[in-house]
Amino acid sequence: MAIIATLTIGTCEVVQAGKYKVLHSFCESSHGHPCGDGTDPQGGLAMDAAGNLFGVTANGGAEFGTVFELERKDSGGFNFKTIYRFCQGGFCGTGARSPLIIDTSGNLYGTADNLVFELSPQADKKSWVETVLYRFCSQQNCTDGNSPIGKLTYVGASTGVLYDGSAPLYGVTNGGGANERGVSFSLSLNGGHWTETVLYNFCSVGSECRDGAFPVAGPIVDAEGNLFGTTQMGGGNNLDGNSGGAGTVYALQNNGASWTEVVLHSFCSAAQCADGAYPFGTIKLGADSKFLGVTAVGGGKCDLNGILGCGVLFKLTNNGENSIETVLHTFCVKKNCKDGAEPVSTPALDASGNFLGTTNLGGGNNIDRFGQGGGVVYRLSGDAFDYKLLHSFCSTANCADGEYPEGEVVIDPDGDFVGTTSFGGLNGTDIEGGTVFSLRTAP
Repeated sequence: MAIIATLTIGTCEVVQAGKYKVLHSFCESSHGHPCGDGTDPQGGLAMDAAGNLFGVTANGGAEFGTVFELERKDSGGFNFKTIYRFCQGGFCGTGARSPLIIDTSGNLYGTADNLVFELSPQADKKSWVETVLYRFCSQQNCTDGNSPIGKLTYVGASTGVLYDGSAPLYGVTNGGGANERGVSFSLSLNGGHWTETVLYNFCSVGSECRDGAFPVAGPIVDAEGNLFGTTQMGGGNNLDGNSGGAGTVYALQNNGASWTEVVLHSFCSAAQCADGAYPFGTIKLGADSKFLGVTAVGGGKCDLNGILGCGVLFKLTNNGENSIETVLHTFCVKKNCKDGAEPVSTPALDASGNFLGTTNLGGGNNIDRFGQGGGVVYRLSGDAFDYKLLHSFCSTANCADGEYPEGEVVIDPDGDFVGTTSFGGLNGTDIEGGTVFSLRTAP
């Protein structure tokens, strides 16, 4: 079991960090039918070498979601384009909820419903063709996995290198496998066809799934081909009598012909889950080569979720079973969680070494609506991880500035922080909408 370091909670300060902009409000009615441009962009954003942004919506379009692009203009700003609507050309299913990856030729890769897909731009640069690389649950009892979730990855992805289009892809499913608790898998291109291999079946150790269960975010891969990720449950530490455990950080070591799993940390190892519980988002490599991640709850008492807490940002120093977890920040230390609560996407790291991220709830706005607030943008800076609130969502009438950010964020070539909200925007309602936003974060 991992060692838990002394917990560190930075100071909290509200600052004006520059101009906040909504780059696009989803659920427009000018695309042939309501929400033709999509709604509920949960997956976050990916950025190509030219600074163009790509993302997905879980709904809208032709009902089953869309893929969109914000094309960077030479004069500044972006042009929004819906480049693909799911459920066309015989391809149907639920929309995508995970970030895309981009290859050196401009092709996009992602997961939707129960498959992995590729989208390729045509010569006219206006139409895109979809190719299904693999359909899960193709084997009896779904031993190949069921419900792929999270971002695909490849060797070099953590350094920002674009995908080469042919190297193995790695990912996870939230269900299926030998134990019906999810798998880690690879996809390899052989003779023009993609072949899936199950690398590890989660919940293979003990009735409490001490090795982890139900991964909800894609892994990262190091230069040696080892995988690192999180599971939402498992780990053996019960949470309020929940025998499923509070989640893990795991490593899958590549031994050539086989893979070995090592649990680096089991959450809720500390009293009142002060070390966090239920990790969400892809873990990332920080500037000091340590892993960064977030948990949706845990961290002690908070206003929204009682003693279970409202989430933490953590750092993990990898030393196998003796890895050390350090909490960098505990959320919801302010009344009504004005500093944010329930982070579900790992923050980005800017050129100055600051962590920039979002929380899905909190912020102090729109408390009467759902009693939780619409989320925040925050920055942690310095050796003390001083917390600064950069924006509280739902700050304008009808949440026109967006509400409930949960997708992966990027820092664009201008140094702006760019992300998505699932709801809100100029066209948003209680069940539809969403935005793409940017924020100049320089103090």
